[in-house]
Amino acid sequence: MKKILVIEDDPSHARLISKIISREDLEIIVSEDVEKILELIGAGNIDLIILDIALLNSIYCGQVVNGVEVAKLIRGVPGKGNIPIIILTAYAMPGDDERLMKETGAVFYISKPIMDIEGLIEKINELIS
Repeated sequence: MKKILVIEDDPSHARLISKIISREDLEIIVSEDVEKILELIGAGNIDLIILDIALLNSIYCGQVVNGVEVAKLIRGVPGKGNIPIIILTAYAMPGDDERLMKETGAVFYISKPIMDIEGLIEKINELIS
């Protein structure tokens, strides 16, 4: 069974994302705890990451970090930094998609609210197959 890590600070969004992708018979792990996230990544147990950018409650080394900073931490895990990342965020101004994908190394970007659920599911299936 493939494992997807959903990094999201809003419980209602986390539940919605989990419900959408649980149709695909995947194990979903939800966390905004940066230490736990890095532990999961280091253990090699994650096949795909869905990442929010505006993480208001994620703290690392005593500092609040956003999704871009979390992605950089993930990319810095030795031998594990190549896990595909899908950005799922409310940042939807022109140019945000390209900028955020470049800053995070993400392979796909989708804005909230999710309007293309089937497109998201197709991309997830493509990335974990």
